[in-house]
Amino acid sequence: MQGALPHLCVHPSLWRRGLANQFIDSAEAHARAIGSGSVRLNAYVHNPAALCLYRTRGYFEADEVVFPRKGLRFICFEKAIQHNAT
Repeated sequence: MQGALPHLCVHPSLWRRGLANQFIDSAEAHARAIGSGSVRLNAYVHNPAALCLYRTRGYFEADEVVFPRKGLRFICFEKAIQHNAT
């Protein structure tokens, strides 16, 4: 089972407050709670802040997708979720 957070957007007026990290923390916690093996999310190839954030948090580049209507390229990131031992 895989969790997905396909689009994560924070309004520019709220940048640099840790909100993206909080959203990702929540997504990872939820994935862990439901027994998901990983979380996937996408980032626009021309969004260096998002690319850096996801890499820093341990996500690896799993795939790339192009949305044909607008020709926009996105990198699909994935991270394995560690489950607490019971």
